Amino acid sequence: MLLIDAGNINEGGGFVLLDYLVEKLNERNVDYVLLKRSYCPLKSNSAKIINNDGNFLVRQLKIRGWIRKCKPKTLLCFGNFPVLFPTNKTDVLCYIHNQHLFEDTNDWHFWRRRMMMKLLVRNAHGFIFQTNLNKDKFHAYYPNCVKRSFVLPFFDLSNLEAKRAKFEGSHAEKKRQFSYISLPIVHKQHPVLLDAWEALFAKGISIPLEVTIPENYPALLDRVAKMQAKGIPIVNLGKVNFETAIAKTFESKYCIFPSTMETLGLGLLEASLLGCLLLTSDLPFVTEVVKPSLTFKPQNAEAIVEAVEFALANDLTKPLMVITNKIDELIETLVKK
Repeated sequence: MLLIDAGNINEGGGFVLLDYLVEKLNERNVDYVLLKRSYCPLKSNSAKIINNDGNFLVRQLKIRGWIRKCKPKTLLCFGNFPVLFPTNKTDVLCYIHNQHLFEDTNDWHFWRRRMMMKLLVRNAHGFIFQTNLNKDKFHAYYPNCVKRSFVLPFFDLSNLEAKRAKFEGSHAEKKRQFSYISLPIVHKQHPVLLDAWEALFAKGISIPLEVTIPENYPALLDRVAKMQAKGIPIVNLGKVNFETAIAKTFESKYCIFPSTMETLGLGLLEASLLGCLLLTSDLPFVTEVVKPSLTFKPQNAEAIVEAVEFALANDLTKPLMVITNKIDELIETLVKK
Protein backbone atom coordinates (compact mmCIF):
# COMPACT_ATOMS: atom_id res chain seq x y z
CA MET A 1 0.00 0.00 0.00
CA LEU A 2 0.89 3.69 -0.24
CA LEU A 3 1.13 6.03 2.76
CA ILE A 4 1.07 9.79 2.10
CA ASP A 5 2.15 12.45 4.59
CA ALA A 6 0.54 15.78 3.61
CA GLY A 7 0.80 17.49 6.98
CA ASN A 8 2.40 20.63 5.53
CA ILE A 9 -0.27 21.26 2.90
CA ASN A 10 -3.02 23.81 3.41
CA GLU A 11 -3.48 26.12 0.41
CA GLY A 12 -1.98 27.34 -2.82
CA GLY A 13 -0.55 25.24 -5.65
CA GLY A 14 0.49 22.39 -3.36
CA PHE A 15 -3.10 21.94 -2.22
CA VAL A 16 -4.46 21.96 -5.79
CA LEU A 17 -1.96 19.27 -6.81
CA LEU A 18 -2.70 17.14 -3.74
CA ASP A 19 -6.42 17.30 -4.46
CA TYR A 20 -5.76 16.17 -8.03
CA LEU A 21 -3.49 13.31 -6.93
CA VAL A 22 -6.12 12.04 -4.49
CA GLU A 23 -8.76 12.14 -7.23
CA LYS A 24 -6.60 10.02 -9.53
CA LEU A 25 -5.70 7.55 -6.76
CA ASN A 26 -9.40 7.07 -6.02
CA GLU A 27 -10.18 6.55 -9.71
CA ARG A 28 -7.60 3.75 -9.83
CA ASN A 29 -8.75 2.21 -6.52
CA VAL A 30 -5.22 2.49 -5.16
CA ASP A 31 -4.76 1.17 -1.64
CA TYR A 32 -3.54 4.22 0.26
CA VAL A 33 -3.78 6.16 3.51
CA LEU A 34 -3.32 9.94 3.47
CA LEU A 35 -2.46 11.86 6.64
CA LYS A 36 -3.37 15.56 6.58
CA ARG A 37 -4.22 18.47 8.85
CA SER A 38 -7.89 18.81 9.73
CA TYR A 39 -8.01 22.28 8.14
CA CYS A 40 -6.83 20.99 4.73
CA PRO A 41 -10.17 20.95 2.81
CA LEU A 42 -9.70 18.14 0.30
CA LYS A 43 -12.71 17.43 -1.92
CA SER A 44 -12.62 13.69 -1.31
CA ASN A 45 -14.34 12.34 1.81
CA SER A 46 -12.67 8.94 1.48
CA ALA A 47 -12.17 6.93 4.66
CA LYS A 48 -8.57 6.57 3.51
CA ILE A 49 -7.95 10.24 4.45
CA ILE A 50 -7.04 10.64 8.13
CA ASN A 51 -6.57 13.86 10.10
CA ASN A 52 -3.12 14.11 11.65
CA ASP A 53 -2.95 17.26 13.79
CA GLY A 54 -0.47 18.40 16.40
CA ASN A 55 3.05 19.82 16.26
CA PHE A 56 5.78 18.40 14.06
CA LEU A 57 7.01 15.83 16.57
CA VAL A 58 3.50 14.60 17.38
CA ARG A 59 2.71 14.17 13.69
CA GLN A 60 5.99 12.31 13.11
CA LEU A 61 5.14 9.87 15.89
CA LYS A 62 1.75 9.23 14.30
CA ILE A 63 3.37 8.65 10.90
CA ARG A 64 5.69 6.11 12.50
CA GLY A 65 2.69 4.42 14.04
CA TRP A 66 0.95 4.17 10.67
CA ILE A 67 4.09 2.68 9.12
CA ARG A 68 4.13 -0.02 11.79
CA LYS A 69 0.40 -0.62 11.35
CA CYS A 70 0.15 -0.62 7.55
CA LYS A 71 3.67 -1.65 6.52
CA PRO A 72 3.47 0.44 3.32
CA LYS A 73 5.83 -0.25 0.44
CA THR A 74 6.08 3.49 -0.22
CA LEU A 75 5.79 6.61 1.92
CA LEU A 76 5.22 9.78 -0.11
CA CYS A 77 6.24 12.87 1.84
CA PHE A 78 4.16 15.43 -0.04
CA GLY A 79 5.21 18.40 2.06
CA ASN A 80 8.88 18.77 1.04
CA PHE A 81 10.51 17.19 4.09
CA PRO A 82 11.41 13.53 4.63
CA VAL A 83 10.41 11.87 7.88
CA LEU A 84 12.36 12.43 11.08
CA PHE A 85 13.42 8.78 11.31
CA PRO A 86 14.98 6.21 8.96
CA THR A 87 12.82 3.43 7.52
CA ASN A 88 14.11 0.01 6.55
CA LYS A 89 11.29 -1.67 4.65
CA THR A 90 9.42 1.40 3.39
CA ASP A 91 10.65 3.36 0.37
CA VAL A 92 10.52 7.07 1.26
CA LEU A 93 9.93 9.39 -1.71
CA CYS A 94 9.82 13.13 -1.13
CA TYR A 95 7.92 15.52 -3.39
CA ILE A 96 9.74 18.88 -3.47
CA HIS A 97 7.56 21.90 -4.24
CA ASN A 98 9.15 24.69 -2.17
CA GLN A 99 11.99 26.30 -4.10
CA HIS A 100 13.11 28.24 -1.01
CA LEU A 101 14.69 24.97 0.10
CA PHE A 102 17.36 25.36 -2.58
CA GLU A 103 17.51 29.14 -3.09
CA ASP A 104 19.59 31.39 -0.82
CA THR A 105 17.58 34.05 1.01
CA ASN A 106 18.17 36.15 4.10
CA ASP A 107 14.86 35.08 5.61
CA TRP A 108 15.46 33.28 8.93
CA HIS A 109 12.36 31.15 8.44
CA PHE A 110 13.64 29.65 5.20
CA TRP A 111 17.23 29.36 6.47
CA ARG A 112 15.93 27.21 9.32
CA ARG A 113 14.00 25.02 6.88
CA ARG A 114 17.09 24.49 4.74
CA MET A 115 19.07 23.44 7.81
CA MET A 116 16.27 21.03 8.66
CA MET A 117 16.37 19.55 5.16
CA LYS A 118 20.13 19.01 5.41
CA LEU A 119 19.55 16.94 8.55
CA LEU A 120 16.62 14.94 7.20
CA VAL A 121 17.67 14.42 3.59
CA ARG A 122 19.38 11.13 4.45
CA ASN A 123 16.01 9.65 5.47
CA ALA A 124 14.67 9.89 1.91
CA HIS A 125 15.35 7.26 -0.74
CA GLY A 126 14.33 9.46 -3.66
CA PHE A 127 12.93 12.85 -4.67
CA ILE A 128 10.19 13.91 -7.07
CA PHE A 129 10.33 17.25 -8.90
CA GLN A 130 8.11 19.13 -11.34
CA THR A 131 10.96 20.36 -13.58
CA ASN A 132 14.55 19.49 -14.47
CA LEU A 133 15.58 22.98 -13.41
CA ASN A 134 14.41 22.40 -9.84
CA LYS A 135 15.94 18.92 -9.76
CA ASP A 136 19.34 20.29 -10.77
CA LYS A 137 19.15 23.20 -8.32
CA PHE A 138 18.17 20.89 -5.46
CA HIS A 139 21.07 18.51 -6.07
CA ALA A 140 23.50 21.41 -6.44
CA TYR A 141 22.34 22.79 -3.08
CA TYR A 142 22.55 19.39 -1.37
CA PRO A 143 25.62 17.87 -3.09
CA ASN A 144 25.88 14.99 -0.62
CA CYS A 145 22.35 13.88 -1.49
CA VAL A 146 23.00 11.19 -4.10
CA LYS A 147 19.48 9.77 -4.39
CA ARG A 148 17.07 8.65 -7.08
CA SER A 149 15.38 11.59 -8.74
CA PHE A 150 12.17 11.68 -10.76
CA VAL A 151 10.98 14.61 -12.87
CA LEU A 152 7.24 13.99 -12.97
CA PRO A 153 5.18 17.16 -13.54
CA PHE A 154 1.47 16.67 -12.92
CA PHE A 155 -1.56 18.95 -13.19
CA ASP A 156 -5.26 18.62 -13.96
CA LEU A 157 -5.58 19.39 -17.68
CA SER A 158 -9.03 17.84 -18.14
CA ASN A 159 -10.52 20.01 -15.40
CA LEU A 160 -9.14 23.19 -16.96
CA GLU A 161 -10.26 22.22 -20.45
CA ALA A 162 -13.78 21.48 -19.20
CA LYS A 163 -13.94 24.83 -17.43
CA ARG A 164 -12.69 26.64 -20.53
CA ALA A 165 -15.46 25.06 -22.61
CA LYS A 166 -18.01 26.09 -19.98
CA PHE A 167 -16.73 29.67 -19.78
CA GLU A 168 -16.55 30.06 -23.55
CA GLY A 169 -20.23 29.19 -23.76
CA SER A 170 -21.21 31.88 -21.27
CA HIS A 171 -18.83 34.80 -22.00
CA ALA A 172 -18.95 36.98 -25.11
CA GLU A 173 -15.34 38.15 -24.88
CA LYS A 174 -12.57 38.69 -22.37
CA LYS A 175 -12.30 41.90 -20.37
CA ARG A 176 -9.51 44.29 -21.31
CA GLN A 177 -7.72 43.89 -18.00
CA PHE A 178 -4.75 42.20 -16.36
CA SER A 179 -4.93 39.63 -13.59
CA TYR A 180 -2.36 38.27 -11.16
CA ILE A 181 -4.03 35.45 -9.22
CA SER A 182 -1.40 34.60 -6.66
CA LEU A 183 -0.72 34.78 -2.94
CA PRO A 184 1.63 37.73 -2.24
CA ILE A 185 4.64 35.72 -1.02
CA VAL A 186 7.93 37.66 -1.30
CA HIS A 187 9.12 36.09 -4.57
CA LYS A 188 5.76 36.82 -6.24
CA GLN A 189 6.88 40.47 -6.54
CA HIS A 190 3.60 42.24 -5.73
CA PRO A 191 5.28 45.51 -4.62
CA VAL A 192 7.14 45.79 -7.93
CA LEU A 193 3.93 45.14 -9.86
CA LEU A 194 2.14 47.86 -7.87
CA ASP A 195 5.06 50.22 -8.60
CA ALA A 196 4.53 49.53 -12.29
CA TRP A 197 0.80 50.22 -12.09
CA GLU A 198 1.44 53.55 -10.35
CA ALA A 199 3.92 54.46 -13.09
CA LEU A 200 1.45 53.47 -15.81
CA PHE A 201 -1.26 55.64 -14.23
CA ALA A 202 1.17 58.57 -14.02
CA LYS A 203 1.73 58.21 -17.78
CA GLY A 204 -2.02 58.37 -18.42
CA ILE A 205 -2.51 54.62 -18.89
CA SER A 206 -5.44 53.38 -16.82
CA ILE A 207 -5.75 49.63 -17.24
CA PRO A 208 -7.52 47.46 -14.62
CA LEU A 209 -5.48 44.98 -12.59
CA GLU A 210 -7.00 42.20 -10.46
CA VAL A 211 -4.97 40.82 -7.55
CA THR A 212 -5.66 38.38 -4.71
CA ILE A 213 -4.22 39.82 -1.50
CA PRO A 214 -5.70 38.25 1.68
CA GLU A 215 -6.28 39.93 5.04
CA ASN A 216 -2.99 38.84 6.58
CA TYR A 217 -0.97 41.20 4.35
CA PRO A 218 -1.96 44.59 5.87
CA ALA A 219 0.89 46.62 4.35
CA LEU A 220 -0.05 45.57 0.81
CA LEU A 221 -3.75 46.08 1.51
CA ASP A 222 -3.04 49.59 2.75
CA ARG A 223 -1.02 50.38 -0.35
CA VAL A 224 -3.75 49.08 -2.65
CA ALA A 225 -6.33 51.19 -0.81
CA LYS A 226 -4.20 54.33 -1.26
CA MET A 227 -3.76 53.57 -4.96
CA GLN A 228 -7.50 53.06 -5.37
CA ALA A 229 -8.11 56.42 -3.67
CA LYS A 230 -5.98 58.04 -6.39
CA GLY A 231 -8.15 56.45 -9.06
CA ILE A 232 -5.73 53.68 -10.05
CA PRO A 233 -7.94 50.79 -11.25
CA ILE A 234 -6.83 47.94 -8.99
CA VAL A 235 -9.36 45.36 -7.78
CA ASN A 236 -8.36 43.20 -4.85
CA LEU A 237 -10.37 39.97 -4.83
CA GLY A 238 -8.90 38.89 -1.50
CA LYS A 239 -8.38 35.20 -0.80
CA VAL A 240 -10.25 33.20 -3.45
CA ASN A 241 -10.95 29.50 -3.90
CA PHE A 242 -9.76 27.54 -6.93
CA GLU A 243 -13.05 27.86 -8.81
CA THR A 244 -13.03 31.66 -8.47
CA ALA A 245 -9.34 31.84 -9.41
CA ILE A 246 -10.01 29.95 -12.63
CA ALA A 247 -13.09 32.05 -13.48
CA LYS A 248 -11.23 35.33 -12.89
CA THR A 249 -8.28 34.15 -14.96
CA PHE A 250 -10.56 33.29 -17.89
CA GLU A 251 -12.31 36.68 -17.76
CA SER A 252 -9.05 38.58 -18.25
CA LYS A 253 -7.51 39.21 -21.64
CA TYR A 254 -4.04 39.46 -20.05
CA CYS A 255 -2.36 37.57 -17.21
CA ILE A 256 0.88 38.93 -15.77
CA PHE A 257 3.41 37.01 -13.65
CA PRO A 258 6.37 38.96 -12.23
CA SER A 259 7.31 36.01 -9.97
CA THR A 260 11.03 35.23 -9.67
CA MET A 261 10.74 31.55 -8.78
CA GLU A 262 8.21 28.75 -9.11
CA THR A 263 8.25 25.01 -8.54
CA LEU A 264 5.93 24.58 -11.50
CA GLY A 265 3.77 27.69 -11.87
CA LEU A 266 0.21 26.45 -12.07
CA GLY A 267 -0.92 29.99 -12.90
CA LEU A 268 1.16 29.89 -16.08
CA LEU A 269 -0.56 26.70 -17.21
CA GLU A 270 -4.00 27.98 -16.25
CA ALA A 271 -3.55 31.25 -18.16
CA SER A 272 -2.31 29.37 -21.23
CA LEU A 273 -5.14 26.82 -21.25
CA LEU A 274 -7.79 29.45 -20.59
CA GLY A 275 -6.79 31.50 -23.61
CA CYS A 276 -5.15 34.51 -21.96
CA LEU A 277 -2.25 36.51 -23.31
CA LEU A 278 0.60 35.81 -20.91
CA LEU A 279 3.28 38.28 -19.77
CA THR A 280 5.94 36.71 -17.55
CA SER A 281 9.37 37.03 -16.01
CA ASP A 282 12.21 36.27 -18.43
CA LEU A 283 13.53 33.47 -16.20
CA PRO A 284 14.33 29.81 -16.98
CA PHE A 285 11.53 28.33 -14.86
CA VAL A 286 8.99 29.90 -17.24
CA THR A 287 10.30 28.31 -20.43
CA GLU A 288 10.25 24.82 -18.90
CA VAL A 289 6.47 25.21 -18.56
CA VAL A 290 5.19 27.58 -21.28
CA LYS A 291 6.22 29.75 -24.18
CA PRO A 292 4.74 33.09 -23.02
CA SER A 293 3.35 35.91 -25.14
CA LEU A 294 5.88 38.43 -23.80
CA THR A 295 8.62 38.57 -21.13
CA PHE A 296 10.19 41.26 -18.94
CA LYS A 297 12.79 41.75 -16.21
CA PRO A 298 10.75 41.02 -13.05
CA GLN A 299 12.78 43.11 -10.58
CA ASN A 300 12.36 46.26 -12.66
CA ALA A 301 9.04 48.16 -12.52
CA GLU A 302 9.96 50.16 -15.63
CA ALA A 303 10.48 46.91 -17.57
CA ILE A 304 6.98 45.83 -16.54
CA VAL A 305 5.61 49.20 -17.64
CA GLU A 306 7.24 48.80 -21.06
CA ALA A 307 5.87 45.26 -21.41
CA VAL A 308 2.33 46.37 -20.57
CA GLU A 309 2.55 49.30 -22.99
CA PHE A 310 3.77 46.98 -25.74
CA ALA A 311 1.01 44.44 -25.03
CA LEU A 312 -1.69 47.11 -25.21
CA ALA A 313 -0.36 48.51 -28.48
CA ASN A 314 0.35 45.26 -30.33
CA ASP A 315 -1.22 41.94 -31.23
CA LEU A 316 0.50 39.27 -29.14
CA THR A 317 0.54 35.55 -29.84
CA LYS A 318 -1.22 33.18 -27.45
CA PRO A 319 1.12 31.28 -25.09
CA LEU A 320 1.94 27.64 -25.71
CA MET A 321 2.22 24.93 -23.06
CA VAL A 322 5.49 22.98 -23.39
CA ILE A 323 5.38 20.75 -20.30
CA THR A 324 3.69 17.33 -20.25
CA ASN A 325 1.35 15.94 -17.61
CA LYS A 326 2.91 12.77 -16.13
CA ILE A 327 0.31 11.87 -13.51
CA ASP A 328 0.16 8.26 -14.76
CA GLU A 329 3.93 7.84 -14.47
CA LEU A 330 3.83 9.40 -11.01
CA ILE A 331 1.25 6.92 -9.75
CA GLU A 332 3.14 4.01 -11.30
CA THR A 333 6.27 5.20 -9.46
CA LEU A 334 4.41 5.43 -6.16
CA VAL A 335 2.52 2.17 -6.40
CA LYS A 336 5.10 -0.58 -6.48
CA LYS A 337 4.03 -3.94 -7.83
